[in-house]
Amino acid sequence: MSITIRSAREDDVGHLLAVSAEHELKTKTPERIRAEGFLVSAYPAPFYIRNLKHISIAEIEGEFAGFTLTFPSAETPPEVEPDVERIRTVIGDEDYFIIKQVATVVKFQKHGVGRAMYERHLSGLNVRAFAPIVLLPPKRNLVSIAFHERMGFRQAESIPDEHGNERSGLWCWRPAEG
Repeated sequence: MSITIRSAREDDVGHLLAVSAEHELKTKTPERIRAEGFLVSAYPAPFYIRNLKHISIAEIEGEFAGFTLTFPSAETPPEVEPDVERIRTVIGDEDYFIIKQVATVVKFQKHGVGRAMYERHLSGLNVRAFAPIVLLPPKRNLVSIAFHERMGFRQAESIPDEHGNERSGLWCWRPAEG
């Protein structure tokens, strides 16, 4: 299977909404959470339309296979501000790159779609990249944690809930030095 990565267009928004809904946490059983991972952030069509330049689309033989929603620090919208505050506690005023959403159509999971999208984003990047991930059991996003660790991300911080349990974490990728 050949994976193509391209910039998003307005006519992709229906696919973005469908894949986001397919991966929305509140629609998943514990079994599907363990097998497929999930998205916590669900955005409406106008948000995706305003941010098309920050969305990459993966296709397999012309069929929509997944997407990423990413922002460099200078272009992060207000809807992502809670994550920005967390990143700032780790790196201060340094520039960064945030991967806010990554989602693959279920039938294309385990075919290299996420890896291809991340490799495109991370190649040539000279700032740290961050990915927020839910950690609170039973909704611990083990699929996302394993994927990000395979891609070279490591946990940079976590936020506890009111009982001191990890609620969510921030995974960090560093560019190669030299």
